[in-house]
Amino acid sequence: MKLKLSIATDVNPLTRPIIEGQVKVDGVSLVHTPLHPSEMFWRQLTFCDF
Repeated sequence: MKLKLSIATDVNPLTRPIIEGQVKVDGVSLVHTPLHPSEMFWRQLTFCDF
């Protein structure tokens, strides 16, 4: 059974391999949410998302 991990990133050349599934973590299923950094930080501080 894989650990389900929620992540949020901005879409850019450094994060694209993660978003496209080229980079994988053994035993982890990544649930990706593409967000602008300002929304990402607001959601983390307000709702403890990600």
